[in-house]
Formats: sequence, structure tokens, C-alpha cells
Amino acid sequence: LLDHRIIEFAWRIPTKRRNDGAATKLLLRQVLDRYVPRYLVDRPKLGFAVPVAAWLRGPLSVWAQDLLSAETLHRDGYLDVDRIHQRLQQHLCGVADHHTELWSVLMFQAWAEQN
Repeated sequence: LLDHRIIEFAWRIPTKRRNDGAATKLLLRQVLDRYVPRYLVDRPKLGFAVPVAAWLRGPLSVWAQDLLSAETLHRDGYLDVDRIHQRLQQHLCGVADHHTELWSVLMFQAWAEQN
């Protein structure tokens, strides 16, 4: 859909054919009707999940453990070191999923290091 020829074609189509007032992308929907089941076309937009939980257990593990090390957290003195360390260990071992809380703390720690 990012091909310049498609964009140029779309701009040559009268607005009434592109948008009937109720539905946008009218021509695209009509073409999709031929190939894709209606329930896939007429559903609300969906976001996509970022696999932060897996990243924290995998490729971001060392980075997270460095930022959330007891030494770093004690040095800064803002956060509950024991609680964060417990949650990090539970997350890394797969006992619990604390990625949302850990990500917030990691972003704070990353910001604190820069500022």
C-alpha cells in the first residue's frame, strides 16, 4: 500500500468512490470482500503487542539487571530495592509476569541515568 503508483491511483479516484461517508477505504474494502472473509474486514482496529515480557527474559535481561541492580537502586535511593529485586527475579524465573511494572521502573532508571 506504500507503492507510489497506488497512492497516485487513489488520488485520481473521486472522493465519493473512496469514501461513502459511512466507510473509509471503500474500494479497498470492496476488493478485500473478494478474497478475505467479511468478519476480518469489518472489525475494529487492533493494536499489536510488544513482547516486552519475553525481551526482559531474553535480549534485554542483562540491561534490565544492570539498571535494576541493588547497587544502582541503593545509590539512587528513590525506589524500594527489595521489592524491585524480588519482582525482577520472579519475572526472570518465569514465576510471575511483572513486565509492566518492571518496564516503568526501567524507564525511570534509564531517565535518571541520563539526567
